[in-house]
Amino acid sequence: MSAVGIYGVVAAALIALYPRARRPVIATAIALIGMIGLSRIYLGVHWPSDVVGGFLGGVPPLVVSVHLLHHPARR
Repeated sequence: MSAVGIYGVVAAALIALYPRARRPVIATAIALIGMIGLSRIYLGVHWPSDVVGGFLGGVPPLVVSVHLLHHPARR
């Protein structure tokens, strides 16, 4: 869940700074998050359902963070 939140927000920030690098940044973030999840399963630390649940649990905070990053409050 932390990987989705942290690396997702880092990717969103990089995309905001460098819009032309959108595809490589997204691909790198997805690969990194996926490898972290697979490593948790491979090492026997979590069941696959735990990893999928963590991914799904990390999406709502990521969506809120990306929304706040790309649409700051209007004053």
